[in-house]
Amino acid sequence: MQINKVILLSFLGFSFVVNSYATELKYSNSEIYTKMCTKCHGINAEGNPMKKGPALNDQTAHELEMSLYDLKNGGMNQSSGTDHDVMEHNMKKIIEKGMDYDTKEMAKYIEDRFFQK
Repeated sequence: MQINKVILLSFLGFSFVVNSYATELKYSNSEIYTKMCTKCHGINAEGNPMKKGPALNDQTAHELEMSLYDLKNGGMNQSSGTDHDVMEHNMKKIIEKGMDYDTKEMAKYIEDRFFQK
């Protein structure tokens, strides 16, 4: 019985530490875009042909939101082309680094900051 209490308390302590660490890792959409997106999509969302990163500055928030939602959820609505597979992999890495975000808010940030009318 004593061992079960020790195991339970250890687990609860570990859970508390993990949850505290996760709440620490909050990034703004600007920080996430700058740290994780600019290499492939460009500083001004103009795209990067060398990295096969498409421009984002010509898409509306609605279009961006649909794409981001699709990528975060395993790409169920798009083809499984190689470039798309790379972005799905990158999206998982972004989330693993604690840089998860709301797709609607990120899409709005990209449109507000970069959209070329």
